[in-house]
Amino acid sequence: MLRMVPLILACGVTLAAQPATAGSKKAAVFEPSTFSSRQDNEDGSSSLTFGTKLPTAVETKVGIDLGLSSSLDPRRDPSRLLDGPNDRSSGTGWASMAVPAAPLGFTAAKMDARFDPAQDHGQLGMAVSRPLGESLLITLQNSYALSGLGTPISPSQPGYSVETDHALRFELLSTHTAFSAGTRTSNIDDRALRTISAEQQILGPLSVSGTITETTTGDIEKVVKAGFRKTW
Repeated sequence: MLRMVPLILACGVTLAAQPATAGSKKAAVFEPSTFSSRQDNEDGSSSLTFGTKLPTAVETKVGIDLGLSSSLDPRRDPSRLLDGPNDRSSGTGWASMAVPAAPLGFTAAKMDARFDPAQDHGQLGMAVSRPLGESLLITLQNSYALSGLGTPISPSQPGYSVETDHALRFELLSTHTAFSAGTRTSNIDDRALRTISAEQQILGPLSVSGTITETTTGDIEKVVKAGFRKTW
């Protein structure tokens, strides 16, 4: 079932790579470019990203995220003896495509796909944003995730799960306040779980957010978080 994720991704990349129409005077020339990054963690593990920007008419990137476990000597760290051979590294393939937004009046439109063969998990998502006036930005987000569960749960339940997420986000640009509401459905559960959240930027990169989510047991989960985001 997860094979359809890379298939969808390949179709999108193929469409993006189509040459310019005959009506154009001269086809644009694009040069591919590569990029990479590495982050070393305190426990000795590392996270690496390798990607390529494809020479397509729309911005398209493909790559892989690698997680390398710590290479500490087990004699110095006895807990390493519990690590199995599959704990040494992991990899996730991904791709992103910037969908042309001008014809529909969107300020941003993007499609993303991820596939993790080790976890038997694939995800495809798309988000589009459009302003209403000068102070309100609306974003529609949709994602679809497919995960393998091994053996079937029951004769009526397949050995995989399909989750869909739909969310609508309203952002007040003048006050740096955002509200969102969404639902999550799964072929495993017999109900749609609703979520509402709010986020407020306090000062600079400091913000606070709150989320209220329904659970499969019928209980309500409430979470309040404070965040600090800084890019340099």
